[in-house]
Amino acid sequence: MTLEKLFSFPMLLIWGYLIATLWLGIASRKGFMMNKLEDWGVAGRSMNTTYMYFLAGAAGISAYTFMGSPGWAYSKGAPVWYVITYLAIMQLMSYYWAPRAWQMSKDFGLHTLCQAIGDRYDSKFVRALSSLVSSIQGFAYSVLQATGSAYILSVMSGGAISHEVGVMLVLVIIAIYIYTSGLRAMGVTNVMQGILMLAVSIISGLYLSKLLFNGFSFTKGFTELLAASPQHFTLPGLQKDWPWQFWTTSILISFFTISNGGWIGAAAGRSADIVRKSRVWLSTYYIILLPTIFIGFMGVMYLPGVKPVDQIAVRMGMQYFPALLVGLYGAGTLAAAMSSAEPGFHTTAFSYARDVVQPYAKSMDDTKVTKLARGLVWLCMLVTAAIAMRPGTTLVYMLLWGYAFGSQLFPLVFGILWWPRATKQGAAAGLVVGFIVALYCTNVWKHPYGIHGGFVGLAFNMAAFVIVSLLTKPSPRSTIEKYFPDIAADVLEDSDK
Repeated sequence: MTLEKLFSFPMLLIWGYLIATLWLGIASRKGFMMNKLEDWGVAGRSMNTTYMYFLAGAAGISAYTFMGSPGWAYSKGAPVWYVITYLAIMQLMSYYWAPRAWQMSKDFGLHTLCQAIGDRYDSKFVRALSSLVSSIQGFAYSVLQATGSAYILSVMSGGAISHEVGVMLVLVIIAIYIYTSGLRAMGVTNVMQGILMLAVSIISGLYLSKLLFNGFSFTKGFTELLAASPQHFTLPGLQKDWPWQFWTTSILISFFTISNGGWIGAAAGRSADIVRKSRVWLSTYYIILLPTIFIGFMGVMYLPGVKPVDQIAVRMGMQYFPALLVGLYGAGTLAAAMSSAEPGFHTTAFSYARDVVQPYAKSMDDTKVTKLARGLVWLCMLVTAAIAMRPGTTLVYMLLWGYAFGSQLFPLVFGILWWPRATKQGAAAGLVVGFIVALYCTNVWKHPYGIHGGFVGLAFNMAAFVIVSLLTKPSPRSTIEKYFPDIAADVLEDSDK
């Protein structure tokens, strides 16, 4: 019976997807020297527009797209639309900062955001601390993906694959090709995964609409649900733990997150123009969210009582889809999870080696950094697996918890891109204060007054950053001229008065 479940037709499609992903990831190293920091870390800056489009798009679409967001549509209603809102405005922000990140990365040899932070503020401490703080988001994101992968494997196999086995299976596969091929593996596999996710999402949503409502429009389904459960269409939704202020600050905290992984991904482009074009087109990819959310909403009427709610889309698929589409939906969910877990491994390992260890190890050249970073991939895998195997919360809450810490780098990035008066003392003070407040307001006094705890941390962070910067000596003339060449003369003239 167990073998029948493991090798059913839908599971055969999933096994095929996993094998193809592993092969593509390993094979992508061809033509590159993965013992070189430039090649393993930023793919030799070789990514064209297509690779950049799917690298960012597939990384942004995770297990919450196929499982978490349908689950929230099913259980909470209108609050789920925060996902589309924050992704759209995040890309608006990245249109401005990502090309500049590429240019600075190329001109100054800065592979990671935390390296840029250390260079701008002339501080090894701030560089290392920013890496450690930002890695919390990376681990949270990877745990989310591992949990989603285990869900899908368990459900699709009829329980034959346990949660623990599912977590380890997916994470080991990712670790193998990230260790082998670095960021190049992410670019190549994300093209395949991104196309698969987009196709599966659209086909699944349209198929369900045609089956239930005899048409390829979602209008009738939403109209029927509005009559049956109008509370699904109003804020705060069905549960009171998402008041308007939490909904709004959850969007804002995502908007203000400029991640270490995002910087590294931008550095992998062939040119600033390619990075910019990929950001212009990236919003088109997020149409992928609408069909999966539609499936979750339809579950309210056609499959009530499903728990945990993150499984509603898969359960709807198994109830209403043919075996081929069930298997493809499972593969698409795994693709979403794996493409988003990859940066958590690669970015964290790369930044720990580059930004935490190397600045304090004087004899450590780039070859040794690359070797250490590749080894740390396995440590990141084990840490992620250990956390993912514990009973957790819903996928969307896990995502929001991670953003609470990733966003704490925003004031420091503000000082890199837009504010010459920022100082290393201000950067250190803001980061420490923001981390402590975010930690307290997400774990002890959870989301005070309905405001996302990470946003509270960010507010205190920015205040400390600005106040301490204004009270301390400005950055050296050479730093101002390096990072703000167009306005350096005016800034330095004002500071000399």
